[in-house]
Amino acid sequence: MNALERYQVIQQCLLQIMTTSQNELPGDYNLLSIGMDSMLYIRLVVELEDLFNIEIHDDDLLLDNFSTPASIFELINKYFPES
Repeated sequence: MNALERYQVIQQCLLQIMTTSQNELPGDYNLLSIGMDSMLYIRLVVELEDLFNIEIHDDDLLLDNFSTPASIFELINKYFPES
């Protein structure tokens, strides 16, 4: 899976979890402003781990890493070093 495909998977995951009618969330969109709470945060982490077959390290489980679509994309890309 390339970076563009990962970004699209993240977008779809966010749109589903956040139950928004938007087709895409801008990269700098503040997820807290559309209702991201602790329960959705945990659900998002679990979904991302399942979708990408990764385990997000405890050190990466910071709200800042999940505050925008761009920050999530940056975090997930750490687990996929480019070859």
